[in-house]
Amino acid sequence: MTPAELTDLKDWPKVERFVKKRISMQYEDLRKLMQERGFNLLAVAGLCDLVSGLSVSLYKPAVTKKWIVVCGTKKQVDLGTGDLFKLLLKAYYPWQKGERRKRKSEIIYNFVRNPLAHSLGMGKKSDRSIEAAKCKKDKDNNVVAWTDQELDAIERSDDLDNVPVTLKRSGKKWRLIVEHFYLGLFKLLRRLAKDKTQMLEAQKRFASGKFVWHK
Repeated sequence: MTPAELTDLKDWPKVERFVKKRISMQYEDLRKLMQERGFNLLAVAGLCDLVSGLSVSLYKPAVTKKWIVVCGTKKQVDLGTGDLFKLLLKAYYPWQKGERRKRKSEIIYNFVRNPLAHSLGMGKKSDRSIEAAKCKKDKDNNVVAWTDQELDAIERSDDLDNVPVTLKRSGKKWRLIVEHFYLGLFKLLRRLAKDKTQMLEAQKRFASGKFVWHK
């Protein structure tokens, strides 16, 4: 299943067209990486790119400015792309009940998104690193890829509120489960599509030809 096949956006034709032309192909590429062994860092980098793209196009928070202090003086500035990345994950990612969604959104941005985008995946501190790994294994404990049928079954599920834990602490390091992150972002898109307020505003922006609202 691809986002182009979703019925969640049928009431928002401009948004549906945007998803089919700009977003669906990215999910399709990432889906193929779920059906291969390895390619973990490449997949995670692509998934983070997708979050960044969605956070400045389909998603727009009600408040787009924040206060900062410059030389002892409070000043209001626009939210940065990093702020939007974290806000989108916090609000729409299907975190498990009890997970610290704000903290985990920050960890994904600070220790996954930024290092992969700017420093070859290397953090500034050696103890602040994340392992990206796939977890589906056969009876002999070998990592195996997902099949079309398995991914379809999960992607078509009406349960949009749950995905297996994506980010786990292991000693001093974190472990990000690649397949869970992919499935979580697929559900994130569907959860966003069901938010009428967000979709109405996106429909208006896209109708005016403005597909990326952030400066």
